Amino acid sequence: MKSAVYSLVNEILNETDDKWETSKNIAASLQEYTETYVIDVIREIIIVSGYNNCNLYLSGGLFANVKLNQHIHEKIENIDNI
Repeated sequence: MKSAVYSLVNEILNETDDKWETSKNIAASLQEYTETYVIDVIREIIIVSGYNNCNLYLSGGLFANVKLNQHIHEKIENIDNI
């Protein structure tokens, strides 16, 4: 999957004159999609598990994303601490 995304991004960048602006748009789109997907998954886990007002422990490289963690904290109501 990583190779496919890398190839697609390179293809898009090769077709544009403004590589910097296109790169920013791609990065912003990936950030938004990642936030939406991760928040949806966490909400589903909370619903299925039945936990309310719980602590959420996150690990791995994805959760070094500060903006993602801020949005998790802002958009998921049933979490006391991250």
